[in-house]
Amino acid sequence: MGVSRNRGVALTFLDRQEEALASFNAAIALKPDYDRAIAQRDKIPKSERLRRQHHHREDRTSE
Repeated sequence: MGVSRNRGVALTFLDRQEEALASFNAAIALKPDYDRAIAQRDKIPKSERLRRQHHHREDRTSE
């Protein structure tokens, strides 16, 4: 959990928002009440989070 959150923080600093979001979501998937990961994820601009959700839905429908 902590590793995914730390990776997400590092990726955020590198301006790799989509990858950071995936790392935060991985940490949250393992521990849904992981407040620090949730807080970091919520700092990512909403437009990036929505874009990621849209791509995820497209990937699932193409299977």
